[in-house]
Amino acid sequence: MSAVSGVTPLLGMDLTRRLSRVELSDARAVDITSPSLTPAAVARCYALMAVALAAEQLGGAERAFATTIEYLMTRFSSAA
Repeated sequence: MSAVSGVTPLLGMDLTRRLSRVELSDARAVDITSPSLTPAAVARCYALMAVALAAEQLGGAERAFATTIEYLMTRFSSAA
């Protein structure tokens, strides 16, 4: 059974996104330098991370677009 032994806040480039270092004690782990971990498995992990990041970025872009449309609606509806 693993337990969190420490959480240290980190500063990233995107100040709207909280980042932290999480330290675990008695946690099971896989050595990613192990020969048993194939290049295909590593590539799959990177692909999954890329999909997750793309989904997050799409959500941010959708919100920015919606906010822009809301602003334009108020700007141009009051100009008429």
